[in-house]
Amino acid sequence: MTVLIEAQNVEARYGPVLALRGVSLLLREAEVVAVLGANGAGKTTLLRILCAALDPDQGSVKFLGRDIAGSSPDRLVRQGLAHVPEGREVFPLLSVRENLIAGAFVRRDRAAIAADVDRMYGYFPALRERRDRHAAVLSGGEQQMLAIARALMSRPRVLMLDEPSLGLAPALVKEIFTLLRRINRESGVSILLVEQNAHQALSIADRGYVLELGRIVLDDWSERLAANDDVRESYLGIRDKGLRGERRWRRKKRWR
Repeated sequence: MTVLIEAQNVEARYGPVLALRGVSLLLREAEVVAVLGANGAGKTTLLRILCAALDPDQGSVKFLGRDIAGSSPDRLVRQGLAHVPEGREVFPLLSVRENLIAGAFVRRDRAAIAADVDRMYGYFPALRERRDRHAAVLSGGEQQMLAIARALMSRPRVLMLDEPSLGLAPALVKEIFTLLRRINRESGVSILLVEQNAHQALSIADRGYVLELGRIVLDDWSERLAANDDVRESYLGIRDKGLRGERRWRRKKRWR
């Protein structure tokens, strides 16, 4: 498959702090790839570098085979890269419909834009019901839906999302992740998903990377990551029951 994003040996610093250490990753056409990690692992810094909002101190990033060094984020949007930042960042004083139209700022095909607004309402029916309301009055989940829909209005080849589950109820998180997989399958848009909710991320991802303290420490198919003991204990909250039973048995024996 065509490689859309390729990062090689990326390093980034904030003053004396090394936030990313030799990070390399690939995103191919029609893939869903998850980047997992705890707070402070460097996930947001990585996304900012991939969308040219931040320059790396070392290494390179290519989009569609071209180095993005010197590119501006809006230029990458025109080339097919969309980014949904952490915290949603919708336009609070614009209506839902106006936010969606703003997402198509790189386009001039008005009829197709109108059709895509209706298509977004099909994906997110709650937005249709609130299309004339200011984004500021939407719930957190509705704002997240709007942020995703607005990004899709540019008709990207790659959609990057930073912590889309943050602050949302579990049922709503599941709904949004199911929609992301549906959008990937129906439109072919590739998705790079940065997420702390490893269970939901791996449930829709084809592959995944685990980022710890600025380094990629694991890189595998999502099924294998979900079965990895370290991932299960550190990110899925699952411990091996047999191992725990053996530890309890040893403690009881020692106490006797």
